[in-house]
Amino acid sequence: EAWDARKVPHGAIHQHWYDSRSLSVLRSVYVYTPPGYDRATTNYPVLYLLHGSGGTESSWTFDGLAHVILDNLIADGRTKPMIVVMPFGHPEASARAGVIPTFRARDMQAFANDLIDDVMPLVERTYRVARQADKRAIAGLSMGGNQARRVGLGRLDLFSYVATFSGTVGVN
Repeated sequence: EAWDARKVPHGAIHQHWYDSRSLSVLRSVYVYTPPGYDRATTNYPVLYLLHGSGGTESSWTFDGLAHVILDNLIADGRTKPMIVVMPFGHPEASARAGVIPTFRARDMQAFANDLIDDVMPLVERTYRVARQADKRAIAGLSMGGNQARRVGLGRLDLFSYVATFSGTVGVN
């Protein structure tokens, strides 16, 4: 299965702490780089992958095994190598206290600001990512699916591909 660890070339997971100016709080983002990234000179397409309401920025790696799946899909030639960015989806600072709050409608703009004004510039400064919209995707699960839909469809100048997995609909 795609999520089973196999003897294939492996990418790397990086955790970055950054000062979110839009939220006035220290936050973390996980970034997957594909096998061979350190030896290559190319700019890679980028996927912004958003977690569900009960998750954190580590959910797609620790629970979803996104890095294992990508390593296998790349090795099998079923997807192109890419950078995957997994930000923390709750804009409230209190979410770190062990209680993940319910995502509220007014938080959508705060999350979008953090993603676009803080996370994306960090990624573009740190990694060789393509900056064209047709090389950039956003996708998410549940709450993250709603975020991907709202942010992605609201910013087609930034994202050419938008996907939602069991994303909430009709929720601001």
